[in-house]
Amino acid sequence: MFAVFIGFFLVFAFSILVNIKQFISLDYFGGHYIHDLLIRIQDNSMDYDEIELKKVTNNQLVHIMYSDVLEVFRAIGNYLPNLISSICVILLLFLFSYFMDTRVAFLLVLINLCCILVTYVSHRKIRSLSSETNKRLKILHHHIENFVISQSFIKVNSLINYYDCKSKFYVGDFIDSSVNEDRIIYFYSGLMDKITLLLQLIFSFFLSYCISTDSVTILEYTLIFSICINQSSKIESLIQGLNRGYISFYNVSKVIKKKECRRNCKINGIENVEIYVKLFSYDNNPVLSDFHLSLSKGENVLISGNNGAGKSTLVKLLINQITLDNGVIQYNGIDVDTINYGSLVRNILYISQDDVFIEDTVSNYLQLVTGKQMSENQLEYLFNQVDLDIPLNTHLNVYGSTLSGGQRKKLQLVRLLMSDYKDHLIILDELDAGLDVYTRKKYIDIINDMILKKNSILIVIQHSDASDIKFDNFLELQRISESYES
Repeated sequence: MFAVFIGFFLVFAFSILVNIKQFISLDYFGGHYIHDLLIRIQDNSMDYDEIELKKVTNNQLVHIMYSDVLEVFRAIGNYLPNLISSICVILLLFLFSYFMDTRVAFLLVLINLCCILVTYVSHRKIRSLSSETNKRLKILHHHIENFVISQSFIKVNSLINYYDCKSKFYVGDFIDSSVNEDRIIYFYSGLMDKITLLLQLIFSFFLSYCISTDSVTILEYTLIFSICINQSSKIESLIQGLNRGYISFYNVSKVIKKKECRRNCKINGIENVEIYVKLFSYDNNPVLSDFHLSLSKGENVLISGNNGAGKSTLVKLLINQITLDNGVIQYNGIDVDTINYGSLVRNILYISQDDVFIEDTVSNYLQLVTGKQMSENQLEYLFNQVDLDIPLNTHLNVYGSTLSGGQRKKLQLVRLLMSDYKDHLIILDELDAGLDVYTRKKYIDIINDMILKKNSILIVIQHSDASDIKFDNFLELQRISESYES
């Protein structure tokens, strides 16, 4: 007995250690797998232009990179290994039973099929009701969002009673669905328990009267029966989990699917740029039509126009954020679609008033986006040039909201001063908006210096007065229904 006790203790200890090792291994595997999948999604998303990416991901890239990636890992790192393990356990038990008594093996097959069928039906019904409950919960969430957004409107128009009634209705609808779901869940869980108990009694009766009266043999078969039932239920649940993860596999595969790539050309500096847009539309709404612009190194142009005239679209086309299907964009006589994207952006300096930032310190941000390493003294000198008084270790968030609007503009001017823009296409998109008198004068000096050096192609988009800047060319864009003048 002492030996048996020691044996059981060692088996249990070994089992615990194996489980710990298994889950630690899965954690490491998960880390590597999720990292690899995220990197592939990030890199492949760069192959799509802005419009294509929205179509591919239904504007849900964040959800795909977070929820779908985790669901894919859960399927591959958890459901699949456990499913294979459970199937192997059942097969081994069937083989063991078959060699001991074929009648027991046959009965075990029938019982397991019965359990899988009942579990499948119950899970399918429960999943359908759960989906309906989640749908009503989302409706309630949407109603709450609308209330929060519309509070001022509700207050001045005395609509609180209307929203109270709506809240009562949506909460009641959600609770009714939850009650219905719970009723079905506990009905099927109770039914499953009773069926399992009934099958166990049938199996025990069969063993006692048809197979053996030996208590040890009965105990062995009962243990096999319990393990088989447990694994069968587990298999059905794992299959359901894999089935739920199908949409996540589909979403991830759409992004990481490689597009045919023709971007094998490289450029070293931009000598000229030419764009001809026969027609460009967003969702069948024309934005640019019969537009032509050609610039060579040393030339510059000021582009102005009202909202909706196509200024932002023109910029996105030039920097290849969106693809032009009906026209031509060429750099140094080479079609933009054939130029390696990394090579293209290294030769374009684009700064917008609505630029996002890197979540890092100001000094790291500047050195990362310009590719230049500067000492603190050099950076502080540039800060003084534009009257920017913030510490170099100031931490930015993606929207730059840790800085004021004026500080963000001045930081972009520092970025412009740091950049090596020789042989580049420079695009400045309304960078002057909201600048104070001193900073605006500095901005004008920077632009005039660029124009004077004539070592780059300069495109400036702005609404305000540009009489102090010595542009060679002027282009006014108007809405598609109107003509444009240059």
